[in-house]
Amino acid sequence: MSERHALRVVGMSASALRYMPRPDSNAELRQQIVDIAQRYRR
Repeated sequence: MSERHALRVVGMSASALRYMPRPDSNAELRQQIVDIAQRYRR
C-alpha cells in the first residue's frame, strides 16, 4: 500500500506525518517560571 493511500485510509495529512517541531527556545524561561511558581505556592 502506498503512503498516500494509507494516509487517506486513516484520514491523516502528509504534512502531519512529516511534522518536525521546532526546538524550544524558551526552555530556560519556562523553567524559571516553574521554579518561581513552586516557590510561591498558594
